[in-house]
Amino acid sequence: MTEPQPLSDVQGRCPACGGSSLFLADGGYITCRRLDCPQPDAATEVIADFWQARQHAGFTFCEQNVGHVTMVEFAKKITEKRTALAQRDEAADYAHGQKRRAETAEAALARVHHVADLIAAGAPWTANHGNLAQRIRDAANVTQPQEQP
Repeated sequence: MTEPQPLSDVQGRCPACGGSSLFLADGGYITCRRLDCPQPDAATEVIADFWQARQHAGFTFCEQNVGHVTMVEFAKKITEKRTALAQRDEAADYAHGQKRRAETAEAALARVHHVADLIAAGAPWTANHGNLAQRIRDAANVTQPQEQP
Protein backbone atom coordinates (compact mmCIF):
# COMPACT_ATOMS: atom_id res chain seq x y z
CA MET A 1 0.00 0.00 0.00
CA THR A 2 1.37 3.43 -0.95
CA GLU A 3 1.44 6.31 1.44
CA PRO A 4 -0.37 9.49 0.42
CA GLN A 5 2.03 12.08 -0.90
CA PRO A 6 2.09 15.45 0.89
CA LEU A 7 0.54 18.22 -1.16
CA SER A 8 3.16 20.44 -2.78
CA ASP A 9 3.01 24.15 -2.08
CA VAL A 10 2.87 26.41 -5.13
CA GLN A 11 4.62 29.75 -5.13
CA GLY A 12 2.41 32.79 -5.69
CA ARG A 13 -0.88 34.19 -4.47
CA CYS A 14 -4.44 33.07 -5.00
CA PRO A 15 -6.16 35.35 -7.55
CA ALA A 16 -9.46 35.09 -5.65
CA CYS A 17 -8.45 35.81 -2.04
CA GLY A 18 -4.84 37.04 -2.34
CA GLY A 19 -3.57 34.44 0.10
CA SER A 20 -0.20 32.75 -0.36
CA SER A 21 -1.87 29.41 0.25
CA LEU A 22 -1.72 27.69 -3.15
CA PHE A 23 -0.93 24.00 -3.44
CA LEU A 24 -0.92 21.32 -6.10
CA ALA A 25 -4.08 19.28 -5.53
CA ASP A 26 -5.08 15.87 -6.87
CA GLY A 27 -5.11 15.81 -10.64
CA GLY A 28 -2.46 18.53 -10.85
CA TYR A 29 -4.84 21.41 -10.24
CA ILE A 30 -3.51 24.49 -8.47
CA THR A 31 -5.89 25.16 -5.59
CA CYS A 32 -6.15 27.54 -2.64
CA ARG A 33 -6.21 25.80 0.73
CA ARG A 34 -7.91 28.66 2.63
CA LEU A 35 -11.40 27.68 3.76
CA ASP A 36 -12.70 31.24 3.35
CA CYS A 37 -11.48 31.56 -0.26
CA PRO A 38 -14.40 32.51 -2.50
CA GLN A 39 -13.02 30.56 -5.49
CA PRO A 40 -10.31 28.02 -4.57
CA ASP A 41 -9.81 26.96 -8.21
CA ALA A 42 -9.23 30.53 -9.47
CA ALA A 43 -5.52 29.95 -10.20
CA THR A 44 -6.30 26.96 -12.39
CA GLU A 45 -8.98 29.00 -14.19
CA VAL A 46 -6.54 31.87 -14.82
CA ILE A 47 -4.05 29.43 -16.31
CA ALA A 48 -6.80 27.93 -18.49
CA ASP A 49 -7.87 31.40 -19.62
CA PHE A 50 -4.26 32.27 -20.44
CA TRP A 51 -3.89 29.06 -22.44
CA GLN A 52 -7.09 29.82 -24.36
CA ALA A 53 -5.86 33.36 -25.05
CA ARG A 54 -2.62 31.94 -26.45
CA GLN A 55 -4.63 29.74 -28.81
CA HIS A 56 -6.53 32.74 -30.16
CA ALA A 57 -5.24 33.63 -33.61
CA GLY A 58 -5.34 37.36 -32.89
CA PHE A 59 -2.95 37.21 -29.95
CA THR A 60 0.66 36.09 -29.92
CA PHE A 61 2.68 36.33 -26.75
CA CYS A 62 6.40 36.67 -27.11
CA GLU A 63 9.22 38.10 -25.04
CA GLN A 64 10.44 40.41 -27.80
CA ASN A 65 7.11 42.25 -27.89
CA VAL A 66 7.62 43.11 -31.53
CA GLY A 67 4.19 43.96 -32.86
CA HIS A 68 2.58 41.41 -30.57
CA VAL A 69 0.23 41.71 -27.63
CA THR A 70 1.78 41.10 -24.23
CA MET A 71 -0.15 39.48 -21.40
CA VAL A 72 -0.28 42.85 -19.61
CA GLU A 73 -1.80 44.52 -22.67
CA PHE A 74 -4.21 41.61 -23.06
CA ALA A 75 -5.25 41.94 -19.39
CA LYS A 76 -5.75 45.70 -19.86
CA LYS A 77 -7.93 45.04 -22.92
CA ILE A 78 -10.04 42.51 -20.99
CA THR A 79 -10.37 44.98 -18.09
CA GLU A 80 -11.44 47.73 -20.49
CA LYS A 81 -14.07 45.42 -21.99
CA ARG A 82 -15.41 44.51 -18.56
CA THR A 83 -15.51 48.18 -17.58
CA ALA A 84 -17.31 49.06 -20.81
CA LEU A 85 -19.87 46.31 -20.20
CA ALA A 86 -20.44 47.52 -16.64
CA GLN A 87 -20.84 51.11 -17.87
CA ARG A 88 -23.25 49.95 -20.57
CA ASP A 89 -25.35 48.12 -17.98
CA GLU A 90 -25.31 51.19 -15.73
CA ALA A 91 -26.37 53.42 -18.62
CA ALA A 92 -29.17 51.01 -19.54
CA ASP A 93 -30.42 51.03 -15.92
CA TYR A 94 -30.30 54.84 -15.88
CA ALA A 95 -32.18 55.06 -19.19
CA HIS A 96 -34.79 52.62 -17.93
CA GLY A 97 -35.27 54.74 -14.80
CA GLN A 98 -35.62 57.90 -16.89
CA LYS A 99 -38.18 56.19 -19.10
CA ARG A 100 -40.20 55.17 -16.01
CA ARG A 101 -40.06 58.75 -14.71
CA ALA A 102 -41.22 60.12 -18.08
CA GLU A 103 -44.09 57.61 -18.25
CA THR A 104 -45.17 58.55 -14.71
CA ALA A 105 -45.05 62.27 -15.57
CA GLU A 106 -47.05 61.69 -18.77
CA ALA A 107 -49.70 59.80 -16.81
CA ALA A 108 -49.97 62.67 -14.29
CA LEU A 109 -50.22 65.19 -17.11
CA ALA A 110 -53.01 63.14 -18.72
CA ARG A 111 -54.91 63.18 -15.40
CA VAL A 112 -54.53 66.97 -15.14
CA HIS A 113 -55.75 67.39 -18.73
CA HIS A 114 -58.77 65.25 -17.90
CA VAL A 115 -59.62 67.44 -14.89
CA ALA A 116 -59.13 70.56 -17.04
CA ASP A 117 -61.53 69.12 -19.64
CA LEU A 118 -64.10 68.47 -16.91
CA ILE A 119 -63.73 72.05 -15.63
CA ALA A 120 -64.13 73.44 -19.16
CA ALA A 121 -67.25 71.31 -19.61
CA GLY A 122 -68.75 72.92 -16.51
CA ALA A 123 -68.53 70.05 -14.02
CA PRO A 124 -70.85 70.78 -11.06
CA TRP A 125 -68.03 70.59 -8.51
CA THR A 126 -66.20 73.56 -10.12
CA ALA A 127 -68.33 75.92 -8.00
CA ASN A 128 -66.43 74.76 -4.91
CA HIS A 129 -63.00 76.31 -5.46
CA GLY A 130 -61.43 74.48 -2.51
CA ASN A 131 -62.65 71.19 -3.95
CA LEU A 132 -61.47 72.20 -7.43
CA ALA A 133 -57.96 72.97 -6.22
CA GLN A 134 -57.80 69.64 -4.37
CA ARG A 135 -58.97 67.73 -7.46
CA ILE A 136 -56.22 69.34 -9.53
CA ARG A 137 -53.65 68.52 -6.85
CA ASP A 138 -54.90 64.93 -6.71
CA ALA A 139 -54.73 64.61 -10.49
CA ALA A 140 -51.17 65.93 -10.55
CA ASN A 141 -50.07 63.76 -7.63
CA VAL A 142 -47.36 61.51 -8.97
CA THR A 143 -46.82 58.29 -7.09
CA GLN A 144 -43.63 56.39 -7.77
CA PRO A 145 -44.27 52.95 -9.32
CA GLN A 146 -42.95 49.91 -7.50
CA GLU A 147 -39.64 48.52 -8.74
CA GLN A 148 -40.11 45.40 -10.80
CA PRO A 149 -37.37 42.76 -10.91
